[in-house]
Amino acid sequence: MSVDRACRGDAALVTTAQVDQASEKGPSWDELQVGLVVGPLHYTITEEMIADFCAALPVAEKPYQSSSGAASVMPPTLLATDYIPLLKGHLELGWGLMARHSMKVLRPVKVDDKVTVRGKITDKYEKKGRHYWTLQYDVTNSSGQVCSQSTISCSVD
Repeated sequence: MSVDRACRGDAALVTTAQVDQASEKGPSWDELQVGLVVGPLHYTITEEMIADFCAALPVAEKPYQSSSGAASVMPPTLLATDYIPLLKGHLELGWGLMARHSMKVLRPVKVDDKVTVRGKITDKYEKKGRHYWTLQYDVTNSSGQVCSQSTISCSVD
């Protein structure tokens, strides 16, 4: 699966087309179930993906490239917006404001690694008249080792 990404700062953003695709009809808020498993998404991490992401970083250094200039490891936040394609077709109303996003990096992902992203809705709640969902998702390598864990909460607007 190829994912085109636009970048700003150290956060990956998905393209407008992906947001439009991700908001395809799914269950209504009342039908959304805590425990819903989403994914998997599969990627092979390429030098091009890393170079495109790093080109938008506001730093002169090349922190994710080897001394030869080739990309060597994936920036941990490269897949930080995978909650959008993971939720495609799973939430009719889409999402609004991001309330929280945390990431725990456990091991590096290298160029040519094949990774899988899977997630699960872990909470849904109402606060000050707004609905929110929480998704926990993991990036694992081809050996099944968890490379990163993310948790995100967003409002439904």
